[in-house]
Amino acid sequence: MDEHQRSAFSRRQVVGGVGIGMAVAGTKSALASEKDSRISDNGSEASMSDPRSKYPKPPFKRQTQPWPGLALDMDPKPDHGETSYRGSG
Repeated sequence: MDEHQRSAFSRRQVVGGVGIGMAVAGTKSALASEKDSRISDNGSEASMSDPRSKYPKPPFKRQTQPWPGLALDMDPKPDHGETSYRGSG
């Protein structure tokens, strides 16, 4: 073996280096997208609001419905999360 072949990187070292580089690049893009999701359209950070104050509070008026009760007929309308759910991941 000549001097050049002994100082060359092994396949294991090259693959390990590429894997570390990809992991670092993925981490940076994940952190950048997390920061972007917290910023609203006007450029400032989105304000946090207390969810306890966003919805109606008891006592609710008495309601009777024939079985099966439909959410369509309820007042206030129940929030099942179809439009209000925001995933965090």
